[in-house]
This record gives sequence, structure tokens and C-alpha cells, in this order.
Amino acid sequence: MSAEWSAGTTVVIALVLLAGLGVVHIWTTGVRAGRKVERQVREVTRLGRVAAGAAVTAVLIAVIQWAVVTNTSPNSAWVLVLGGPALLAGVTVGRLLAVTTVHRSGHHGRRAGARR
Repeated sequence: MSAEWSAGTTVVIALVLLAGLGVVHIWTTGVRAGRKVERQVREVTRLGRVAAGAAVTAVLIAVIQWAVVTNTSPNSAWVLVLGGPALLAGVTVGRLLAVTTVHRSGHHGRRAGARR
């Protein structure tokens, strides 16, 4: 065995040490980190469903509006078809803005330093 270390050997040893540190870090973070990741994935999935539902609803409303506007002359039907969804969208945006100003992520009503 040679007493010289090659650059490749040094890199391999450094990578093994880093991998060992990573394993120790994962082991020490434990289940709590796993639950946190699970909640984050659940949140992203829920947001994806909400976004898909909003997109489908928007397309449906646009198709109905297009059908009414192209097949009728300007009258009260236009007010209902164009104004109704606009009013509902305004109310929804208002609610969303109200919710985001109240919600504080990560606090969950506990005092700092308190454990479960």
C-alpha cells in the first residue's frame, strides 16, 4: 500500500464524511421533520385542487358568457351573465385578502419555546 493519497481518494473520503453527516442529521431530525414535510405536501396538493377547480369554473363561466353574448342582443341577460360572475369574483377576492391578512404561518397559537 502506498503512503501517498491521490486527489480521487481525498474526494471519496470527503464525500463519505459528508454522507455520514447527512445521515446523522436525518436521524437527529426524526419524525417531526417528516410530519412537517407531509403537511407541506398536503398543502401543495390542496392548493393544486383549488387551482384546478378555479380553472374549470372560469372556463365554464366564460363559455356560458360567450354563448349568451353571441346569441342575444344587449339586454338584461347580459347584465346577469356578465355582472353575476364579476360580483362573485369580487366577493371571493375580498375574502381571500381578508384571510391572508389574519393568517400567520408557523405560530399555531403557541407561545415561543412551548413544547407539546
